Amino acid sequence: MQIPHKIYDPDTNILIGAKIFNEKLMMAKGDTVRAIILYKGYGDNYAKGKIQAEKVLSLYHRLRHMEVETNEPI
Repeated sequence: MQIPHKIYDPDTNILIGAKIFNEKLMMAKGDTVRAIILYKGYGDNYAKGKIQAEKVLSLYHRLRHMEVETNEPI
């Protein structure tokens, strides 16, 4: 997760990032694209932020369809 702190523990990094994203999601009233735009810091540059949000969601969808080593869906 991209967070504004230097945290070297992956679990803590994910928890902080998830909390920040949840705050942005609440600010965006559940609009995932807008929440990603806010999370990435593109509040005033919606067009560029939307491109970044689309990249994030594309990666999410690709990862969602991958299988882990145990052959169980993610």
